[in-house]
Amino acid sequence: MRVLLIEDDLTLGQEVKIALENAGFFVDLATDAWSGESAALAERYGVILLDLNLPDREGLDTLKMLRQRGSHVPIIVVTANDNRETVLSCLDSGADDYVKKPFDIDELIARIKAATRRSEGRSSNRLRAGLIEVDRDAGSAWVNGSPVALTAKELAVLSLLVRKAGTFVSREQIESELYDDSTTVQSNTVETTIYNLRRKLGASSVMTTRGLGYVVAR
Repeated sequence: MRVLLIEDDLTLGQEVKIALENAGFFVDLATDAWSGESAALAERYGVILLDLNLPDREGLDTLKMLRQRGSHVPIIVVTANDNRETVLSCLDSGADDYVKKPFDIDELIARIKAATRRSEGRSSNRLRAGLIEVDRDAGSAWVNGSPVALTAKELAVLSLLVRKAGTFVSREQIESELYDDSTTVQSNTVETTIYNLRRKLGASSVMTTRGLGYVVAR
Protein backbone atom coordinates (compact mmCIF):
# COMPACT_ATOMS: atom_id res chain seq x y z
CA MET A 1 0.00 0.00 0.00
CA ARG A 2 1.20 3.51 -0.84
CA VAL A 3 0.92 6.07 1.97
CA LEU A 4 1.20 9.85 1.81
CA LEU A 5 2.50 11.33 5.07
CA ILE A 6 2.04 15.12 5.38
CA GLU A 7 4.09 16.11 8.42
CA ASP A 8 6.15 19.29 8.89
CA ASP A 9 8.34 17.83 11.65
CA LEU A 10 11.06 16.31 9.46
CA THR A 11 12.55 14.19 12.26
CA LEU A 12 9.20 12.69 13.23
CA GLY A 13 8.23 12.33 9.60
CA GLN A 14 11.35 10.36 8.77
CA GLU A 15 10.87 8.14 11.82
CA VAL A 16 7.27 7.34 10.89
CA LYS A 17 8.25 6.84 7.25
CA ILE A 18 10.94 4.31 8.16
CA ALA A 19 8.64 2.49 10.60
CA LEU A 20 5.85 2.19 8.03
CA GLU A 21 8.26 1.08 5.32
CA ASN A 22 9.58 -1.59 7.68
CA ALA A 23 5.96 -2.74 8.03
CA GLY A 24 5.68 -3.11 4.26
CA PHE A 25 4.19 0.23 3.19
CA PHE A 26 5.51 2.54 0.49
CA VAL A 27 5.64 6.05 1.95
CA ASP A 28 5.93 9.52 0.40
CA LEU A 29 6.73 12.30 2.87
CA ALA A 30 5.58 15.90 2.34
CA THR A 31 6.60 18.58 4.85
CA ASP A 32 4.10 21.30 3.93
CA ALA A 33 0.50 21.56 2.73
CA TRP A 34 1.34 22.68 -0.81
CA SER A 35 3.57 19.71 -1.62
CA GLY A 36 1.21 17.34 0.17
CA GLU A 37 -1.83 18.57 -1.74
CA SER A 38 0.07 18.39 -5.04
CA ALA A 39 1.08 14.79 -4.35
CA ALA A 40 -2.42 13.81 -3.20
CA LEU A 41 -3.97 15.16 -6.40
CA ALA A 42 -1.33 13.78 -8.75
CA GLU A 43 -0.85 10.25 -7.38
CA ARG A 44 -3.00 7.40 -6.09
CA TYR A 45 -2.59 6.59 -2.42
CA GLY A 46 -4.15 3.96 -0.21
CA VAL A 47 -4.25 6.35 2.74
CA ILE A 48 -3.16 9.87 3.70
CA LEU A 49 -1.75 10.71 7.15
CA LEU A 50 -2.30 14.42 7.75
CA ASP A 51 -0.85 16.71 10.40
CA LEU A 52 -2.99 19.76 11.24
CA ASN A 53 -0.28 22.31 12.08
CA LEU A 54 1.50 22.85 8.77
CA PRO A 55 3.74 25.85 8.03
CA ASP A 56 1.89 27.18 4.97
CA ARG A 57 -1.73 26.17 5.55
CA GLU A 58 -3.92 24.54 8.17
CA GLY A 59 -4.23 20.79 7.68
CA LEU A 60 -7.99 21.12 8.16
CA ASP A 61 -8.12 23.31 5.04
CA THR A 62 -6.16 20.68 3.13
CA LEU A 63 -8.62 18.03 4.29
CA LYS A 64 -11.61 20.11 3.17
CA MET A 65 -10.03 20.87 -0.21
CA LEU A 66 -9.31 17.22 -0.96
CA ARG A 67 -12.88 16.21 -0.11
CA GLN A 68 -14.30 19.08 -2.15
CA ARG A 69 -12.20 17.92 -5.09
CA GLY A 70 -13.84 14.51 -4.86
CA SER A 71 -10.99 12.56 -3.26
CA HIS A 72 -12.22 9.45 -1.42
CA VAL A 73 -8.80 8.34 -0.16
CA PRO A 74 -8.96 7.51 3.56
CA ILE A 75 -7.47 10.40 5.53
CA ILE A 76 -6.23 9.94 9.08
CA VAL A 77 -5.50 13.14 10.99
CA VAL A 78 -2.35 12.74 13.11
CA THR A 79 -1.77 15.66 15.48
CA ALA A 80 -0.98 16.72 19.04
CA ASN A 81 -4.23 18.74 19.13
CA ASP A 82 -6.98 16.68 20.78
CA ASN A 83 -9.37 19.56 21.41
CA ARG A 84 -12.91 18.17 21.15
CA GLU A 85 -14.07 20.87 18.71
CA THR A 86 -11.05 20.23 16.48
CA VAL A 87 -11.68 16.50 16.47
CA LEU A 88 -15.32 17.02 15.53
CA SER A 89 -14.40 19.54 12.82
CA CYS A 90 -11.99 17.06 11.24
CA LEU A 91 -14.48 14.20 11.31
CA ASP A 92 -17.28 16.44 9.99
CA SER A 93 -14.98 17.59 7.18
CA GLY A 94 -14.31 14.06 5.99
CA ALA A 95 -11.49 12.62 8.10
CA ASP A 96 -11.75 8.84 8.51
CA ASP A 97 -9.91 8.72 11.82
CA TYR A 98 -8.03 10.88 14.32
CA VAL A 99 -4.80 9.85 16.05
CA LYS A 100 -3.21 11.92 18.83
CA LYS A 101 0.54 12.39 19.13
CA PRO A 102 2.52 10.78 20.59
CA PHE A 103 1.19 7.51 19.24
CA ASP A 104 2.18 3.88 19.16
CA ILE A 105 3.30 2.92 15.66
CA ASP A 106 1.54 -0.46 15.86
CA GLU A 107 -1.72 1.29 16.71
CA LEU A 108 -1.22 3.66 13.77
CA ILE A 109 -0.65 0.72 11.43
CA ALA A 110 -3.79 -0.96 12.74
CA ARG A 111 -5.79 2.23 12.15
CA ILE A 112 -4.40 2.52 8.60
CA LYS A 113 -5.51 -1.02 7.84
CA ALA A 114 -8.93 -0.43 9.39
CA ALA A 115 -9.46 2.78 7.41
CA THR A 116 -8.55 1.12 4.13
CA ARG A 117 -10.85 -1.84 4.88
CA ARG A 118 -13.73 0.58 5.47
CA SER A 119 -12.99 2.34 2.21
CA GLU A 120 -13.36 -0.84 0.17
CA GLY A 121 -16.62 -0.86 -1.71
CA ARG A 122 -17.16 2.89 -1.45
CA SER A 123 -14.19 4.21 -3.39
CA SER A 124 -14.88 6.42 -6.36
CA ASN A 125 -12.78 7.93 -9.13
CA ARG A 126 -15.14 10.89 -9.56
CA LEU A 127 -13.21 14.15 -9.35
CA ARG A 128 -14.60 17.67 -9.06
CA ALA A 129 -13.38 21.16 -9.91
CA GLY A 130 -15.90 23.96 -9.59
CA LEU A 131 -19.03 22.91 -11.48
CA ILE A 132 -17.18 20.22 -13.44
CA GLU A 133 -17.17 16.56 -12.40
CA VAL A 134 -15.49 13.71 -14.21
CA ASP A 135 -15.21 9.95 -13.72
CA ARG A 136 -12.73 8.60 -16.25
CA ASP A 137 -13.28 4.96 -15.31
CA ALA A 138 -17.00 5.34 -15.93
CA GLY A 139 -16.38 7.45 -19.04
CA SER A 140 -18.66 10.19 -17.74
CA ALA A 141 -18.55 13.95 -17.16
CA TRP A 142 -21.00 16.48 -15.74
CA VAL A 143 -21.36 20.26 -15.62
CA ASN A 144 -23.45 21.57 -12.76
CA GLY A 145 -24.92 18.06 -12.41
CA SER A 146 -25.89 17.70 -16.07
CA PRO A 147 -24.16 14.95 -18.10
CA VAL A 148 -21.93 15.96 -21.01
CA ALA A 149 -21.02 13.63 -23.88
CA LEU A 150 -17.25 13.59 -24.45
CA THR A 151 -14.95 11.64 -26.73
CA ALA A 152 -12.22 9.47 -25.21
CA LYS A 153 -9.58 12.15 -25.92
CA GLU A 154 -11.73 14.90 -24.46
CA LEU A 155 -12.41 12.85 -21.34
CA ALA A 156 -8.70 12.08 -20.89
CA VAL A 157 -7.71 15.74 -21.17
CA LEU A 158 -10.54 16.92 -18.91
CA SER A 159 -9.63 14.30 -16.29
CA LEU A 160 -6.04 15.58 -16.27
CA LEU A 161 -7.10 19.22 -15.99
CA VAL A 162 -9.60 18.52 -13.20
CA ARG A 163 -7.08 16.40 -11.31
CA LYS A 164 -4.65 19.33 -11.42
CA ALA A 165 -7.29 22.06 -11.08
CA GLY A 166 -5.81 25.44 -10.16
CA THR A 167 -2.45 24.42 -11.68
CA PHE A 168 -1.39 25.11 -15.24
CA VAL A 169 -0.91 22.01 -17.38
CA SER A 170 1.45 22.32 -20.32
CA ARG A 171 0.76 21.16 -23.86
CA GLU A 172 3.51 18.55 -23.40
CA GLN A 173 1.82 17.13 -20.31
CA ILE A 174 -1.45 16.83 -22.18
CA GLU A 175 0.24 15.14 -25.13
CA SER A 176 1.87 12.60 -22.81
CA GLU A 177 -1.60 11.82 -21.41
CA LEU A 178 -2.95 11.19 -24.91
CA TYR A 179 -0.06 9.40 -26.59
CA ASP A 180 2.56 6.81 -25.75
CA ASP A 181 6.15 7.07 -26.99
CA SER A 182 5.43 5.00 -30.09
CA THR A 183 2.62 7.23 -31.38
CA THR A 184 3.10 10.25 -33.63
CA VAL A 185 1.61 13.36 -32.04
CA GLN A 186 -0.71 15.35 -34.29
CA SER A 187 0.23 19.05 -34.19
CA ASN A 188 -3.29 20.39 -33.58
CA THR A 189 -4.71 17.64 -31.35
CA VAL A 190 -4.41 19.55 -28.07
CA GLU A 191 -5.87 22.78 -29.49
CA THR A 192 -8.76 20.90 -31.11
CA THR A 193 -9.53 18.98 -27.92
CA ILE A 194 -9.48 22.14 -25.79
CA TYR A 195 -11.73 23.89 -28.33
CA ASN A 196 -14.23 21.04 -28.15
CA LEU A 197 -14.17 21.01 -24.34
CA ARG A 198 -14.93 24.74 -24.25
CA ARG A 199 -17.73 24.27 -26.74
CA LYS A 200 -19.32 21.51 -24.65
CA LEU A 201 -18.54 22.75 -21.13
CA GLY A 202 -18.65 26.51 -21.61
CA ALA A 203 -16.25 29.07 -23.06
CA SER A 204 -14.66 29.86 -19.69
CA SER A 205 -14.32 26.25 -18.55
CA VAL A 206 -10.69 25.93 -19.65
CA MET A 207 -8.42 28.98 -19.50
CA THR A 208 -5.17 29.46 -21.37
CA THR A 209 -2.07 31.54 -20.58
CA ARG A 210 0.68 31.71 -23.17
CA GLY A 211 3.85 30.04 -21.95
CA LEU A 212 2.10 28.32 -19.02
CA GLY A 213 -0.58 26.12 -20.55
CA TYR A 214 -4.18 25.28 -19.68
CA VAL A 215 -6.05 25.36 -16.38
CA VAL A 216 -9.51 24.82 -14.92
CA ALA A 217 -10.49 26.64 -11.74
CA ARG A 218 -10.77 24.79 -8.46
